[in-house]
Amino acid sequence: MTVDSIDRTLANKIHAERDQLWAQVYQIWLADPQCFRLNDDERESLSQRNAKKRFVPYAEELDSIDWDAESVTWMTAMEIGDRLKIPTSGRTPFYKSLKMYCDRHNIKTSNAKGRSRYWMPMVKQRML
Repeated sequence: MTVDSIDRTLANKIHAERDQLWAQVYQIWLADPQCFRLNDDERESLSQRNAKKRFVPYAEELDSIDWDAESVTWMTAMEIGDRLKIPTSGRTPFYKSLKMYCDRHNIKTSNAKGRSRYWMPMVKQRML
């Protein structure tokens, strides 16, 4: 894309409006330097609204695991992905989903030698 010319009058007008906005923000901040922080009620309300919108990809696959099985072992995310037949191209979102899922459901994890491991039931290999 080439730029033929820049309308300097418009740019100056935008700069003036931007400076006016920041001057107003600064005046509000001077009156109460902590005014931008949420109080407890606002934080709780925001948390409730965001919980409804939080989407966990691969949640169906993770829910299909028998978490109450007696036979459990430490498995890496790659091993779990292999067992569930997650395509290699979808592994990064799967790994993030697995971490989020385990954090949400208090599933035991470990980080040995820089590799995250999960205390998982023996995941049966999924047939396509």
